[in-house]
Amino acid sequence: MNACLFIVVLITATTALFAAERFAWDWHKVESPRETLSQVPLSEGERIALTAALSAEFNTPISNLFSAADEGADIGIKLLDLNGDHTPEIIAQARGEFWCGATGNCPLLVFRKSGKIYESMLPTGEYYEYQGFTVMQQRSGGYRNLIFNQHESSTRQAVLVYKYRDGKYRPADCYEASWAVIGDEDAIAKEPRMTPCRELH
Repeated sequence: MNACLFIVVLITATTALFAAERFAWDWHKVESPRETLSQVPLSEGERIALTAALSAEFNTPISNLFSAADEGADIGIKLLDLNGDHTPEIIAQARGEFWCGATGNCPLLVFRKSGKIYESMLPTGEYYEYQGFTVMQQRSGGYRNLIFNQHESSTRQAVLVYKYRDGKYRPADCYEASWAVIGDEDAIAKEPRMTPCRELH
């Protein structure tokens, strides 16, 4: 390896290391939407509008979204004011065997109210399966950044930072969180080791 190439590699590795050290993810504060559609404080018109938005984003009839036993039981809802305008945005997550993968990751969406309708804050037709989310103090484009975590194994999770830009929440940074202890495959660390991903998921 020539000297110039070695320096480039060294700078890249050092930058990635410092970025991981600066990135703070409080995994103890991971949330998942828990309330049903009937429990959240929305008006009847807002419930109807949100149901229509969910049906469109999941590309499934409204009758298939909810269980007959408990309205909204298959969709968890969380209301959060992400931009400080006193109108809450909505994080919704499908639940149950039909929607979720074997590792416990479930489809997650973010909505905002626009007039009388709800629109997705993720790129059109795009949702991914995650275990939960964390709201960051930092903001991008006026909205608080979001962290979505994805279960990969008993000791490893993918951690994606979503930032608001160009009218949508978009993946901006990616990290691997590992609780594995190097040199001791049976040990579990108290805090994860954060490593930047090679590419965004």
